[in-house]
Amino acid sequence: MAKIENAPSGEKSSSDGTEKLPISGSQWMLVSRIAAYIRTLTQTLTNKTIDLTNNTLTGTTAEFNTALSDNNFATQAGSETLTNKTLTAPVIADFTNAAHDHGDADDGGAIVNNEAFKTIAVSGQSDVVADSATDTLTLVAGTNITITTNAGADSITLAAAGGTGDVATDAIWDAKGDVAGGTGANTAARLAVGTNGQVLTADSGETTGLKWATPGAGTAVATDVIWDAKGDLAGGTGANTAAKLTVGTNGQVLTADSAETTGLKWTTVGGATPPAQVDATDIANCVLWHDLDQETGAEGDAVGTVQDFSASNNDCTQATGANKATLRLNIANGLQGLYFDGSNDYYTYGTNIDLATTHTFLIVAAPLYRGGYSPLLQYKQQGIYHSLGGTPNWGVYRSGDGTMGSVWAGVPQVFGLWGSSNTDYDFIHNYIKAAGKQVNSFTAASTSYLGTDVLSTGSQVMSGYIFEVRVYSVKIAESDLLASIDWLLYKWTGFIKQ
Repeated sequence: MAKIENAPSGEKSSSDGTEKLPISGSQWMLVSRIAAYIRTLTQTLTNKTIDLTNNTLTGTTAEFNTALSDNNFATQAGSETLTNKTLTAPVIADFTNAAHDHGDADDGGAIVNNEAFKTIAVSGQSDVVADSATDTLTLVAGTNITITTNAGADSITLAAAGGTGDVATDAIWDAKGDVAGGTGANTAARLAVGTNGQVLTADSGETTGLKWATPGAGTAVATDVIWDAKGDLAGGTGANTAAKLTVGTNGQVLTADSAETTGLKWTTVGGATPPAQVDATDIANCVLWHDLDQETGAEGDAVGTVQDFSASNNDCTQATGANKATLRLNIANGLQGLYFDGSNDYYTYGTNIDLATTHTFLIVAAPLYRGGYSPLLQYKQQGIYHSLGGTPNWGVYRSGDGTMGSVWAGVPQVFGLWGSSNTDYDFIHNYIKAAGKQVNSFTAASTSYLGTDVLSTGSQVMSGYIFEVRVYSVKIAESDLLASIDWLLYKWTGFIKQ
């Protein structure tokens, strides 16, 4: 029953719809009919609240969309198409359409995380950019790389083909001495180490193409235990057997002798016995040693450095090609020597040869004719020369031009100085010894030369061959002097003194 507000005193304060209200003239209308009529009219509600707890709004979705001025409405049930609509912080759940790839039908179609990288960047390489939302990224296996996919586990495995890629820690190794041998393209297998003394040999019948094998007799000649000393020989003693034949003494020859174990023996032949070999450094205090037979090179090579085989390492050098002497092979007793053309060949020492007190010089040379004198060696205190122009002699200068005769052209011979000082010395010419000229003054040179002197460097030069030079900082013992001359003459000429 409707309540009538502010009813006058004594009047009814409520209405039940049976009351009548004057409409026009004598016409009256029930209140209930008036209310029903009003409800049929279209009403515009402005700033009105409808309590949906006690009221129901009815109508179709289309009717509601027509009634809404912005056409922005969706129903709880059914399928709606939203075009150009904005959803602000929506909560979306319970997808049930598995065909839309939001999830499986049996898990309620739960939303998955659809975030993805558009660009794949690799340092130092160009970027891989997706061309579309459905573009496919393809992984390509490079050399010695394998790629394995597992669809069930949703995994991709990258691996180095044929091993881990780290040789030192590869599982192929089992023990000390193991060897990895190729078995095919990009594959290998382990070959276990052999036993002591075995050697690795090729064998196509093996998995790796290799095998360890015991070497046959005589396959390692250079390292065989049969050798004990320089000059040892191996002589056969029977089928596939041998024994050592110890080297003989200088001058002996190898002869056949069936009574010997090896069928060979060293024998002294009739005639003179060659002298014992005496190298320059076999005698103490050697400060310079040139031995041209120890130089390496071919016939006619221009020699830029003449080596010093003593501990001094005082090589002499020539950088200018036109001033280099040439190497001549098989020129003296089958040995090689250095040829100076008598025009401009010479060498300079890196360190000046300073012998102010005792000294010994031995030079093996073969002078050739030249008008005037030809320097052999210039050291700090004086020079040694030969001369075949007019008077065939040789000697020293800068200390009074001490001179000794008997020089022979074109023949290897030993020239020497053997003295207590640069003003007290003996000339040595092969086995001839003669006192040098006693002069007590000289002018020191600042540079030492081979084949020229300080007076006319490069123009006053050696003419002929130099084979060997030996210099000592002492006056060596006479026995050492004679033994050296014996050996030098035998070495360079084949002469044997009886």
